[in-house]
Amino acid sequence: MCWTTFILFMLSLGSIYADSAGSEEELFIDEYLENMVYMVYIDEDSQIQEEDAFLLKKAIAAANNYLTSRSLEAVLLEEVEKLKQDQEIISIETSGEDISVIQWLARKLNADVYITINLRVTGETKRKNHYAQASITLTAFESSTGRLMGSKTYNQPEKSFSSTSEEEAKLNAVEVSIKRTMQDIINTSEKYMKKALKKGIKYEVFFEGAGDAETIAEFLNSLEKRVKDIETVYRTEEQAKCYVWALLTNQELEQLILDLAKTIPGLQGMTTVSLRRKSLTFVTGL
Repeated sequence: MCWTTFILFMLSLGSIYADSAGSEEELFIDEYLENMVYMVYIDEDSQIQEEDAFLLKKAIAAANNYLTSRSLEAVLLEEVEKLKQDQEIISIETSGEDISVIQWLARKLNADVYITINLRVTGETKRKNHYAQASITLTAFESSTGRLMGSKTYNQPEKSFSSTSEEEAKLNAVEVSIKRTMQDIINTSEKYMKKALKKGIKYEVFFEGAGDAETIAEFLNSLEKRVKDIETVYRTEEQAKCYVWALLTNQELEQLILDLAKTIPGLQGMTTVSLRRKSLTFVTGL
């Protein structure tokens, strides 16, 4: 084989490898998008009237039903409300961080995307016939970063009708508006996430016991070569927090970290403390 032929052969192998790696990444991203978790909640900035609170809850329920009817996973409103009641934990964990309460809730409940609802419904009764009209805005955010992904507003052109009550007419208007907007906001979310995931899934990784700065630095440098990117958020004697971007499941990232720790003197005893959808905690053994 001449030298030119050999070079062309090696370039061809490189191209095949790159195509294969690219295809694997695309498959991983597509599978991730199919299994994303959504959380729908009230827009924190909306001025909620007491009579609208019931309608907003019905709107969230209708949005969750829309998601589950399309085999998408949704966080139940009851889970969100229960976690939100623990104001002490929220205050502690959001202190010093540029994070809204709703983003914190979404992270804690393992949602990839959170969608806020801003809703206004008017109603009237004429000759025992009841009518209502809704105006709704759905806004989607990426849970890990809080970045705006897109927004969809729908102003109902025709009034919903009920022969029973004005409340029922309003509920009908809410349901119609949700059905008209949800698919658009889902499509927007998937399109945004498909692009964002090229950098990898963003994980929060905590290392308990980080007093040996040199050993921790050596470990993180080695880990950085095996993932998309790493950012050290802080390091103290007690704990180090990092953001890790990787096209790996949380279990695959856990195994990578534990395997790598075995190669670093002083970290061979590293163990997992907790493993959540996008958050991992380890004890270094230092």
